[in-house]
Amino acid sequence: MVTEAQSRPSLHAGDEGFVGVVYGDVGSTSLKFSVIRPVERNEFVQIPHETCGPVMGRVEEVERHTDLSLEKAQALGEGEPVDIEEKMSASVAVIGYRDDRDLLQVPRTPFKAGAPVSHAEEDLIKKVLGLRDDKHHGAYVGLLAGHGIKVYLDINAMVQKHVASPRRGRWPTGRSGSASSPAGTGT
Repeated sequence: MVTEAQSRPSLHAGDEGFVGVVYGDVGSTSLKFSVIRPVERNEFVQIPHETCGPVMGRVEEVERHTDLSLEKAQALGEGEPVDIEEKMSASVAVIGYRDDRDLLQVPRTPFKAGAPVSHAEEDLIKKVLGLRDDKHHGAYVGLLAGHGIKVYLDINAMVQKHVASPRRGRWPTGRSGSASSPAGTGT
């Protein structure tokens, strides 16, 4: 059976961000792609999904597949010239996409074999990871590995999550070593 993906020429080979094509058994949370252009482990990629639009994933592993047999390896070790044919593939863990409520989701149906895989665009990375350029409320912590994307931590959100809350209507006011017992709180 020949599918549309198998019978059409690549429309993506000229795209600057294009790195490969989805192949094999494809799921909704992981997939493999044939590496056409260089890609590294832990890079973010994007794959189009028929109902979700662009979905972001992270390259988990890059493998080199060769036809180098034991016999060819021995001949190579003895100094004989040997032709080695090789292909590369990569496996991807799907991170997801943001839905209309801005919740991180993973597709419920598998990706299509033959779908193009590209380096993830900066806007998609920021949206999926929830990164915002909030210089007013955020503390700059550095650049996202492998990208020029600045990462800010929201100070207000951090403080709100880590400030002590009242216990049984009282604010903890105990001294060090008092174990916040009613007798040691002075209230």
